[in-house]
Amino acid sequence: MTVKATLEPTAGPTPAAETEAEASRALPVTVGGVAFNAFFDWFGFGARNVDAMMKSRTILFRGVRALNNTSLGVVLMSVEYAAAAAKGISDCRTVADWIDVQNCLVKLGVGRMIGTSCTLSNMAVQVAEDASVPLTRRMGASFEEIAANSVA
Repeated sequence: MTVKATLEPTAGPTPAAETEAEASRALPVTVGGVAFNAFFDWFGFGARNVDAMMKSRTILFRGVRALNNTSLGVVLMSVEYAAAAAKGISDCRTVADWIDVQNCLVKLGVGRMIGTSCTLSNMAVQVAEDASVPLTRRMGASFEEIAANSVA
């Protein structure tokens, strides 16, 4: 965004009534016009930043919704698992059977817990990475734009 203003000295008083041809040859950008152009350049810069923020927000909300749905699925699976465990324990007739069922339940429970926590953790990391992409791209573009304008 480069702001250039050229002020030409006038040779004398300008006539109050210019013809249409003379008016069309006049510079379209005056000092006030440059200020407005700079304002609209900055407005566009801010609008692009807000757009990146909104894209990031949308990705984040969709990811959190997916995480929430997955967590709800884990809860439902845990309820079903507890019901199956209760049925398995109630079917035991001896202490040895009861101990075998308990060992099996512990092994399955730990395996499911580790698998589920890894899945949820990976999903959370993926959501954070995906949500940061629009902001990271916009930040890089902003730095390039600011650097290009400061050099010019």
